[in-house]
Amino acid sequence: MRLTIKQLVHAAHQAARYLPKASAQLMRDLAERLDTTQAALCESLKIRDALATENLALKDTLKNGVVEKHHQTSHGITIGVKNVIVQREIDTPATDTWVDGQRTIGRAEGVNFAAARLAAAFNHGFIDKPTAEVYDVVKVVLGAREELATAPDDGLSGEYAEQALNDWAAQLRGSQV
Repeated sequence: MRLTIKQLVHAAHQAARYLPKASAQLMRDLAERLDTTQAALCESLKIRDALATENLALKDTLKNGVVEKHHQTSHGITIGVKNVIVQREIDTPATDTWVDGQRTIGRAEGVNFAAARLAAAFNHGFIDKPTAEVYDVVKVVLGAREELATAPDDGLSGEYAEQALNDWAAQLRGSQV
């Protein structure tokens, strides 16, 4: 007899009652992980299905085109009919949500990469600054990871940082002369 995941999770919790304490906790932890994994899988399948539906609609639209017949008239008399391909914006909320999620993941990975590179450069002697200074900078960089998920699109980008670096470099060159 095959148990459903829900039945298996329930059975594991029941069986945990009769096991030694450490084994019982392990059994409950496994049951919780299985339950959580099942929920995540179901959510992923819903997202996949929504993306597939949108992609089929997009393919159908591109394959068939959206053609409208336009009647040319002159003084109330039809003088010609022509087919016009009309482009329409297609709503793709599932795709948009998925793309936004991928951007968020990519940003977090980028922040992690930058912080790790800074820490590694310091640990291998390429940055000659006090530990406290490097600690503060790495902490600020990693703090940006949490802020990215809810940050508004305020126009700040790598270009802003590049310009700031150029401005600071010019100021430093000016003070060294």
